[in-house]
Amino acid sequence: MLGERYVVRKGDSLWKIAENRLGSGTEWTRIWKYNNRPEVVRETGRRIPNPDLIYIGQTIIIPQMPGVKKSAVPAGTPPQPHAEAVP
Repeated sequence: MLGERYVVRKGDSLWKIAENRLGSGTEWTRIWKYNNRPEVVRETGRRIPNPDLIYIGQTIIIPQMPGVKKSAVPAGTPPQPHAEAVP
């Protein structure tokens, strides 16, 4: 397996997906670049030429990062809002 399969849902962005699946939104470029690799494109059937344009229902692959524990949240689960700290 090349990584975790993820189906894009309404409201998703590469930043949000990276934040929820890789632990940091700044890792969005890793997802974008990975999904443009020939072996990943063969698996998903689609490149991501413009990182600002991903589509509901589109399957992407989340690369596995060494040392990062895989998310306990099932693939395709919508991101949960962060709770605000109460003073």
